[in-house]
Amino acid sequence: MAAGFWEKLVSLDRRWIYLVIGIVTFFPILFYIGVPVNITTEVEAVIKALEEIDIETTGARKFAFTSSHDTLKLEGMDDNPNQYGHISSLFQWEEDGSLVPIYPKWLMEEAGVSYTFPPWSGPWDNIS
Repeated sequence: MAAGFWEKLVSLDRRWIYLVIGIVTFFPILFYIGVPVNITTEVEAVIKALEEIDIETTGARKFAFTSSHDTLKLEGMDDNPNQYGHISSLFQWEEDGSLVPIYPKWLMEEAGVSYTFPPWSGPWDNIS
């Protein structure tokens, strides 16, 4: 019986398969499906930590975040951070629980921190 199913599937016109995949893909886009989203306590803790970030440096002034916790970014900020006051950046959690900037490099150096690689093996082992 299983062999008969696969034979029918192979002989089926592919346009029907694409049509079904398209309908299944676009149905949730066209019609709202109310799926509850539960925010866990871990996620709430991360959101709270992001909202409390207050890093001030001479080059970046203050970091500004959007309501979805993304760093604000305008064209040219990476090249001229002094003109804009805040930049696109990356942060790393330290073992003591502090959050430090690691990108761009000048900001990392100004904050007096260095990038810490994870303790397990990986491609970073080949970086000199």
